Amino acid sequence: MKKNQFNFKHYNLNHISLSENGIQIPTTAYTPDYAKDLYARNYLSLFTDLAQHKTNVSYDDYKENICLYVFDLTQDKSASEPFGKVTRSGDISIHLKFDAELPETQPR
Repeated sequence: MKKNQFNFKHYNLNHISLSENGIQIPTTAYTPDYAKDLYARNYLSLFTDLAQHKTNVSYDDYKENICLYVFDLTQDKSASEPFGKVTRSGDISIHLKFDAELPETQPR
């Protein structure tokens, strides 16, 4: 099996939330603790917020190199397509906190 060429590291993130027009999503921020393997809520949201029920991403793979965060911004929070794509405008803010200083940064 070919290995995934992408590596999405968690960088010891310990808090993540998104605000849409001042409303926090999810209502309770994600607060993973990767050192203690406490990230199930983030892992499950990868599938529920994308309306995916089958996956080939294991719990360990998620932590090691497929650490993606998903936020369901659909109108009914069902991550499905019963609604047409409605153009909206507003403000989006992402709130991040880390346990340690980032070991590397990307150039702008």
